Amino acid sequence: MVLRDRAEESPGSICAETVGELLSLTRSTDPSARVAATYAIERVATVAPERVDPEPAVDRLLACRQGGVEDVRRNAIQALGSIVAAYPDWADGTVALLLDDLDRDDIRADASWALSRVADVRPDSVESAVDRFVAALDDDDTFVRINASAVLARLAQADPTTVRPAIDRVVAHLDDVGRVQSNASVIVGAIAETSSAAVRAAVEDLVAVLDHDSGGVRYNGTLALARVASDFPGDVWPAVDALVAVLDDPEDRVRRKATLALAHAATEHPVDARPAVDAMADLLDGDDAADRATAARGLAAVADAFPGDVEPHVEPVAARLDDEPPVRAAVTGALAGVAAEYPGSVRPEVGALAAVLDDERDDGDGRRRAARALAAVATVYPEAIGSAAGALATAVAGDDDEPTRVAASRAIARVAATDPAPVAPVADDLVAVSDAP
Repeated sequence: MVLRDRAEESPGSICAETVGELLSLTRSTDPSARVAATYAIERVATVAPERVDPEPAVDRLLACRQGGVEDVRRNAIQALGSIVAAYPDWADGTVALLLDDLDRDDIRADASWALSRVADVRPDSVESAVDRFVAALDDDDTFVRINASAVLARLAQADPTTVRPAIDRVVAHLDDVGRVQSNASVIVGAIAETSSAAVRAAVEDLVAVLDHDSGGVRYNGTLALARVASDFPGDVWPAVDALVAVLDDPEDRVRRKATLALAHAATEHPVDARPAVDAMADLLDGDDAADRATAARGLAAVADAFPGDVEPHVEPVAARLDDEPPVRAAVTGALAGVAAEYPGSVRPEVGALAAVLDDERDDGDGRRRAARALAAVATVYPEAIGSAAGALATAVAGDDDEPTRVAASRAIARVAATDPAPVAPVADDLVAVSDAP
């Protein structure tokens, strides 16, 4: 009992030789001595596993699982979980026996905990038993469900495809008790990262986790919804209100994923993303180019339908006209949408829009949208477009995209009608185009 007390008060003070003595005591005919010895070993294995030699300990503790005293069995299994977590190479000879223990009512909770420890360091060693852990999600014992979901979460993080077939069973636990719900959100988020289609049907279930107390759970929910929205923007409408509600979440990562989800959704339902306009504009200053492009596409979609919502953000939007091509094309679209109703707000950006129109690196979308924006400004402020005459003439003469040529010709015609001087240097090019067959 003295050793047990030492192990409980200061497990790190137990040396390797003493652990050997404790292993010997597990053979005692006195049940209380065996309980005390296995408890002390479990404490040392958890706090100071380097004091435990796995070779004798694992074999002896595996034997203790079969003992007649429940506390001995439970202590032994918990000690095994800690030892294998510290010495992963011992997983191969231990996992199969621990899996057998999942079928024993008296120790299945302890076995599930030990297996969760093993999965943390050797997910490959439990991968073949994924169906066992999926089945354990429905166990009546909350502790078993917590540990089973923890194993599945670790497997999903290592390789989401191993858990993907069980997505429906996992989704059913998004409203389970705290730690099960948390682990389920990790699994769904990990699967969504590689297959948005797999979690497409879980949108309404994911709404339940967006008001969870844990920022990690909320993040996993918004991550999954953002992935679904990226491929199936029309599918996230049941989650729109919940996503809007977390736009002011205390955690930046949650706000960012919610904003991205709504930005993707805007391409199908721009009205849903109207509350996220400010957040999308803020995201344009982010470090991730893909996020900036998504936010810009969301703003462009909203601007086409509700230009007044985006008009206050013209300056930060225009600041991204020299960004990478996908971002530049999208922000140009946002400016074109605003210019259709508020050309005066876009007027100061004529030079930057002309540069986009003249940039051969663009895939065509940016040039088309730049021409639209310039044409909209020219309708009301033709005198402001003179500096863009060269880029417009080049587009009229040689752009491969007909809508770009049409918009550019409309803009340059407005300029010429008001003041021919800016068009004079490119008149020959325009005549050549008009004379072409």
